[in-house]
Parts: sequence; structure tokens; C-alpha cells
Amino acid sequence: MHGVTSSHECQEHDGTANQRTCIYHNILMQQGRAVLPVLRIRITHVDDLNPALRNAQTTQMPTAVFYFAPWAINYYHSFAETLVGMHIVACLRFGHCDASTMPGPRLFRIEVDWRDWDWSKSMPALQDMARCISPEGILHINNSKHYEQVVWIESAAMGIGPYNRAYGGQTGRKYFRKAYPQRPPAWLLQAFRDRISSCLGFSIADLSQKPHEKLYITIVQRGDDQGRHILNTRATVKRIWDAFKPDLQHVRIMRPEELSPKEVLHNMGNSHIVITTHGAALANFLFLPKHAAVIEYMWHKEMVPEHRWSLELLQDLQVPVSFLGLHTNETRLGEWRRESFIHQPKWQNLTKEQRLDFYEDKDLPAELLDDMHRRWHMNFNLDFKMLEPAIRQAINAIRSGVPVTNVHWIGNATESDGAHVPGVASSTRRLMMSS
Repeated sequence: MHGVTSSHECQEHDGTANQRTCIYHNILMQQGRAVLPVLRIRITHVDDLNPALRNAQTTQMPTAVFYFAPWAINYYHSFAETLVGMHIVACLRFGHCDASTMPGPRLFRIEVDWRDWDWSKSMPALQDMARCISPEGILHINNSKHYEQVVWIESAAMGIGPYNRAYGGQTGRKYFRKAYPQRPPAWLLQAFRDRISSCLGFSIADLSQKPHEKLYITIVQRGDDQGRHILNTRATVKRIWDAFKPDLQHVRIMRPEELSPKEVLHNMGNSHIVITTHGAALANFLFLPKHAAVIEYMWHKEMVPEHRWSLELLQDLQVPVSFLGLHTNETRLGEWRRESFIHQPKWQNLTKEQRLDFYEDKDLPAELLDDMHRRWHMNFNLDFKMLEPAIRQAINAIRSGVPVTNVHWIGNATESDGAHVPGVASSTRRLMMSS
């Protein structure tokens, strides 16, 4: 490393100053810190560096991407935002756009809040897909296997670029689409889909090639302990089959927690209609066939904004599918996961009467209803009277080859299993199509 000097160049028109991507040539990294050997007029030699660096093991990397991902704490955010964003930077700055350019650059997260969040342990499925882009997956700069090494990086891209979905330049704030000066070019997103699907051994179909074939419907089922678990899946499968048998090849239940990433995405890639609730499955929509349909079902009145969240994700990532959002205010269709409440510290502060009301399904104490428990720690029944017209609309969209976006706000049900009541507002728009 004698005679190594650093230089850098920035993309001046690459979004705002907080988003701008700069390329640094010849930097040294150890223990989560980068050393730029340009601090003296003369060429910096190893003897000028910190004594702690002198005897450390050394390794060399041709390219690396350093990326700020403040919301990379679950599968959805990490896959649909962080991994996609890293792919875009690696593709635009280094030309690593597909499998032919492997091994790609090393990928490092640099956010502080989640530095101890080890994806290899917490989200091994995500790491399996990240290895389709970089041989070591995604590492945090503070806890990677290179932490004690002196790493000589020949070219490092630092910055998030203008196509970062979850960060608008202010720590602790989630902006989503507001973070985009513009949407990513369609070819960048298609390249991401192609490289992941190719790496995992499947291809993304185009349903317009066979618009009249019999259809596969997939119901995404989360584990009961995860919340957002559908309580009546088997009964729903039977009712779907009885109502739409002439159109269907199969109705299946997919339990993502029990499958490998390849199996999950293979099921998605072979689905015509996916019925799901808000959650991790959103990231897998990237691999649905062209002209497929997503039906997102919400079970609580405060979940309606999540339809917009899901719709914006599909539009931002230019997934060429139909989207139908359903929502009910019928609380009898839901079931609180009591164990998620009674283990809260606040439970100890409730009176005997409040606890009794809780067990008798009366109004839940406001002290327990923080945002996380109100929204996510609930299981529910699908209301077939709401689901049936949405499935029919999805089938018609597939048959016609004209995608639709229909978000319904549904009122209170009037029958024991819920009745379809016209919503107070709905909209139908063409969903942006990618080539």
C-alpha cells in the first residue's frame, strides 16, 4: 500500500446534497472508519497511518457501496428499499447491473441506530437474495467480518443517490415518495427483478401471453404468533373455489416463514392473484408476473392509509400489476392477540375492571393501544362478501390485459360474517407499466 493516495469525484446533479453519490478512489477502512490518505502534501505511506493499522490483516476490494438505510430493520424495508437502492447505486456507478458482472461490489450499511442488527441472523432470507448482488450479502460497517482488517478499497460509492425511497435527508424521518426527485428509470428496476429471479432460478412471466389460461390464486398466511394471521383461510379457499371454479387452476395457502426465498418468490412468480394483508409480502410483489393482481385486505379502520403505502410502493417500483385494496370496520372479524398485550409493562398498571373488560372483549384500555399493538398485533377473518367482487375485478383485469388500481373504503358489515357495503370513496387509475 505504499504510495497509495486517495481522490474523489461527486455527481453534482445527483439529487440533493444529502443524496449525492461520490466515488472515492483508494481508501483504507478499519473498525468501521475510513482513512483517506490525502492529508499531507507528500504521498502518504503506511508508516504515517495509525499504529493500530500497521499489523492488522489486510485485504483488498475492487469496489464497495456505502449506503445509509435508517429503516432497514425488517424484510419489507430492507428488500424493497435498501437492497433495491444499493442495486441502483452499484449499477449506475460501477456498471454492476446483472449476473454477468458478478462478483459485484461489497455492500455496507452505515446507519448508527441499527448497527448491531445482523441480517445474517435476523433476516437470513434477505441475505440469500443480497448475495445475488454481492458475494457477502449486506454487511454493517461496524460488525462485518472485515472489522479488524485493514481493507484497501479501490473505488467506493458513498451516498444514496436520487432514487432512495425511504430517506429524504433528515435523520429519523420517513418520506417515502417525497424522497424521490424522480422515479428510477424502469430499466433499472427491471434489471433488479431479472438478476434476482435469474439468481434464484426462475423467470418472471407475462400473463398477457396467455390471458385465458386457468388461474392460480395465492393467499399469503402469516404465522399466528406474528399477528396479521388469517383465521379462516381454509373456509375462504373453499368459497373461492366454489365461486370461481371455471376460472381457476388452484387456490393455495402460502406460509412464507416456512419457505426458502427461492420457494417464496417461485410461488409469487407463478401466481395470477395474490391475497394478502399489509406486511413483508409487499416486497415480493416485485416478482409477480406482468398483469397479475394484488388484493390487499385490511381488518381495522386505522389501516386504510396502508393501502396508499402499498400502492405507492407498486408505483414507485413500477411493478406492472393491478392493485385492489379492501378494508372493513367490522371489529367482530378481528381477534386481538392477547398475549401481545399482557406482556406489556403497561399491563401491570391496569385496574381489575380494565383487565376484566379486556378479557370480555369490551373496549380495550387506551393505555394498551399504542400504535404497534393497535395496528399489527391482531388476527382476523376474511370477509368473503368483500373479497368476491374484488376477485372478479382482478380476473377481468387479467383477461383484458388492462391493469386497474381500485382502493375501496368499506363500511361496517351487517351480517355475522360481514356484508359488502359500498365505500365512501373509490378510485380507478391506470398503474404505471414498465417495459
